[in-house]
Amino acid sequence: MKFFILSSENYIFGKFDVYTSRLKKILIILENIDNFNVLLDFKAEGIDPIVVRYKTFYDNLHKRNFDGADQIKRDFDRDLDEYKSQFDTIAQQLRDFLDAWFKQPAPVERQLRILEKFEQIKCCQLDLSAKYELVIKNYANELEMVRQLYEKQKNDPPIARNMTSIAGKMFWARHLYKQIEIPMERFKEKCPDVLWGHEGQKCVKNFNRIAEALVQFELIYYHHWCQTIENVHSSLSSSLIVRDPDTERYYVNFDLAILELVHEARYISSLGFNIPSVASRLLIQEIMLKQRHNILQEILNAIEETWASVPNVLLPLFQPFRDKLCQALNAGIYQLNWNSTSIDDFVKKVSSELESLKLLIKRTSDILNCRVEDVFEEMAETNLCDLPDDDQVTLDQFIQITETTVAYAAENLSMLVSFLIFCDK
Repeated sequence: MKFFILSSENYIFGKFDVYTSRLKKILIILENIDNFNVLLDFKAEGIDPIVVRYKTFYDNLHKRNFDGADQIKRDFDRDLDEYKSQFDTIAQQLRDFLDAWFKQPAPVERQLRILEKFEQIKCCQLDLSAKYELVIKNYANELEMVRQLYEKQKNDPPIARNMTSIAGKMFWARHLYKQIEIPMERFKEKCPDVLWGHEGQKCVKNFNRIAEALVQFELIYYHHWCQTIENVHSSLSSSLIVRDPDTERYYVNFDLAILELVHEARYISSLGFNIPSVASRLLIQEIMLKQRHNILQEILNAIEETWASVPNVLLPLFQPFRDKLCQALNAGIYQLNWNSTSIDDFVKKVSSELESLKLLIKRTSDILNCRVEDVFEEMAETNLCDLPDDDQVTLDQFIQITETTVAYAAENLSMLVSFLIFCDK
């Protein structure tokens, strides 16, 4: 039996120690890659050079082929040390970038978003707690600015375009509330310890006071709106149309404040407030109310245009027909309101009477313009005496010419009268 004499203990375990040392370095590299890979999707103004540097380093690292188990290749350790140095350099650049970024003025919410991104990078020793202390001081200044703005504008808040008065004021208060609430929620979620410090406690107290004032502001206008909507909704019980006794003109009797309330109900509901059942019904009826209002307005406009088209000479003739149309409109004055279920029938009846009147006016006007007036004009232009332009005539010749002209004119006038009387027979 042969025995193999093994080398010394250092020889046996020395290679093992080298191998485990390499494994530890590889693990460090892999951990760094996992941590720094956040930079591949990192977006912040001014950080692009650092991101590009890491991407280049990351791509080169993946292209390298080496065997960590081959202890003969001594350059492996040098490469690992170089990679670690690259990571350390990028980490220092990130720390410098963060320090420089926080020296510039920026809204608190934006500062918190940047910190939230850097929290994903775990191994750079960025000391984010110090940055949160800086942000909480900036937040205290923003709270004071919001408080001053509220005190300055609360009696006459700026209202956004296309927004109603009450809803606009409530949205203004909600906007100010969001300005202070979003940073506070981020502090609670990401760095609650900063709120327990001296500056943090001051911010919490100021936040509570301002938030309470803004919420009360919203509630005051909300309750006022709820009372208003009950009063305005009662206007739906009014008649569809009204008649001015002085001018005898008809008007659609619709309170446009109803449509404003519908818009406000939609906005106020989006703020999370419960809207009264009256407002809910108005939201359902909105399209129908608009359509009926527009249809009635079009009908009344058409009635005015139709009556204006009647020739003055025919006005007495058409008075009975106008009275008949007015009688049809009376249902909208004395019987129907905006809650009635027979509004569509009323519209159909008035529209039918109006179309009949339009047709009668057109036919009568055509007869007057194309037959009566044209015939009268031709009669007026009929000559009863036709004298020569150059030659002189005797008295007997003049009598003869006149008799001939009158006879021809009489025949022509007789034909015109016959056409006027019997043209439709």
